[in-house]
Amino acid sequence: MNTYMQTRVNDRNISYWETGRGEKTMLLLHTLRTQIEYAERIVPLLADNYRIIIPDLPGFGRSSKELNKPYNATLFIDTVSALIKKLNLNDITVVGESIGGTIALCLAAQMPNRISHVYAFNPHDTMGSLIGGPIGKVVSYIGKFTEEPFKRDIPPLFKYIFQAGFANKKNLSDEFVGKLISVPSQDHRFPLVMKSMMKEAPSWSQIADKEYPKIPNSVITQVVYGDRDWSPNYALEQNKRRLPNHVKFTSLQKTGHFSFLDNPAGSANIIKAAQNH
Repeated sequence: MNTYMQTRVNDRNISYWETGRGEKTMLLLHTLRTQIEYAERIVPLLADNYRIIIPDLPGFGRSSKELNKPYNATLFIDTVSALIKKLNLNDITVVGESIGGTIALCLAAQMPNRISHVYAFNPHDTMGSLIGGPIGKVVSYIGKFTEEPFKRDIPPLFKYIFQAGFANKKNLSDEFVGKLISVPSQDHRFPLVMKSMMKEAPSWSQIADKEYPKIPNSVITQVVYGDRDWSPNYALEQNKRRLPNHVKFTSLQKTGHFSFLDNPAGSANIIKAAQNH
């Protein structure tokens, strides 16, 4: 991974990494409650094929945490769209996981002149809880009313909640958990960012209903679900109805919600195989 860089878009600072040696450009988008380092296991598998740009989504990681707007899906999509324009990215492949996957699909609908391929892994676009797993669902619900659950990140409990999104729990390291706890919490506003996200959870399904049908067939689009993803059972069928007929659906075996960490080789192979056809 390369040095952190920062740029200002839509009146907020966005931190990002740029790495890779390929001629094609990839924008890689992380999940809820993670950050740039979420891509650390998949990037080495793609670096020969792409120049890769990985931002901290607004409010996360080292990006700034303004509280002047609600942290709904529109804020995230508009910010990443502005970043694409600011960096003058064209003919790009957008890859995202969870909310990053939903952002990628909406960007395909909104700016197909700049995007050639989209790979959405385990997109979060249902009316279900923003955090999966039994404890995660409780935290999501309580977090709508108070930021307290996000002020006290106890490493073992935090890791237990995240492990619900892994088929192989050993793929979530203590080092990565430590980064997720320490980096964003350097700004005291972060718990309020998370509270806002929990309150705005329905916005992800609402924007998917609006934008997904607009994806043109000029954007090669693939949606990938881990066979042990924590999305509601109806998520796949809902997206088959929402998305245009040209969108391809793929299953990734022995993989949970966090596929870039749980099965980075399988995730990277799907991207590389599609690009080679």
